[in-house]
Amino acid sequence: MAVNTWIGDYYVDGSGRWTQTADSSGSSTTYFIRSKNSNKFHYPNCPAVHSIKEKNMIFLYESRQELIASGLQPCEICKNY
Repeated sequence: MAVNTWIGDYYVDGSGRWTQTADSSGSSTTYFIRSKNSNKFHYPNCPAVHSIKEKNMIFLYESRQELIASGLQPCEICKNY
């Protein structure tokens, strides 16, 4: 997994959380995305997110490690980050 690095508009910290670049108000958002029909989760900029219908999207605000401990798995694209 990439640690303490920028990937596109996202920063990956040591806990595995992806934080979107802060906006002009100074706030930022950390999250993952999954489909309600799958046990795979995705980083926000994963290309596979585009195949999830909006009505099926679930936004997850736990760390990567917490999601894995809860039984979810990173997708094939995201598993090496």
